[in-house]
Amino acid sequence: MPLHPTVKLIIDKTYRSDFGNLHKKPISEVRNAFKKGTSTPHRVIDNKFLEVITLSSGASIRLHTPKSIKNDGLLFYIKACGYSFGHNTDSDLGCQRLANHLNCKVAAIEHRLAPEFKFPLPFEDCINAVEYLYHYHEKYNINPDKFISWGESSGANISAGLGHYFRDLGQQKLKTQVLFYPPLDYSRSYDSNFKYGHKFLTEISISDYFIRQYVENESDLAHKYISPMLSTNFCGLPHIVLLSAQYDLFSDEHAKYAEKIAQAGGSVDILYATGLVHGFLWHQKYIQEVSYYVRYALEKVQEALK
Repeated sequence: MPLHPTVKLIIDKTYRSDFGNLHKKPISEVRNAFKKGTSTPHRVIDNKFLEVITLSSGASIRLHTPKSIKNDGLLFYIKACGYSFGHNTDSDLGCQRLANHLNCKVAAIEHRLAPEFKFPLPFEDCINAVEYLYHYHEKYNINPDKFISWGESSGANISAGLGHYFRDLGQQKLKTQVLFYPPLDYSRSYDSNFKYGHKFLTEISISDYFIRQYVENESDLAHKYISPMLSTNFCGLPHIVLLSAQYDLFSDEHAKYAEKIAQAGGSVDILYATGLVHGFLWHQKYIQEVSYYVRYALEKVQEALK
């Protein structure tokens, strides 16, 4: 299917700016650029529906309670932030909407940001957030057998790593994972990295820029919790719901990852957003078709909550 015409317009507008040189700028400028580009009218969430839990590391969990709670499951949300930008309140409105739609609590994990805090620290923040709510599940009236994660881009990469981590630990704490267009192997190149890694919004040069904010050393790129594709064991993972895009620079990784899970006897659903690019959730306001993929993901979450 051809590139969606609205995506084409967004691409043309974006590249008329200095976007292509983003990877050449200091992280402070990159943060300011993303803040400016994603700014929305500020809306405050009613405190009676939001509890902020601060972990010992300084990372936080923003726990959203729905207006009508009908399910004791819990959805962990890890946003797209290139491991290094964004504000703790960025996901408040979206997560409250998720909670209200699903009628269950949603925990947005706000890990510390790179490059000030490099791997494994942000990853450990996410582990500790899951462990914390698992340990205190009675206090928060949540069912530890119905823990689900929802990650987007860098957040999906971390989420995928969590599935392997808890499996390796011998106690899988996640029932299902919804992964929106995750990078899954930073250790090598795939055809889609070159085919869709230039002039499709998510430049391979910018992707490389962000992962190098996150890692301390080049050798970290081959760590299985950074590149889950390199795991030697694909058994014991949560049910995986993987959403890719037709013009996603990571689409080859998505296909290979799903294949490995299936070959290991695991449970995986993979869906490609036709005509769309990596990060298509950012364009939901302008592209009606994106809502179909959101509904698909929500239905999979609702199935897992039963």
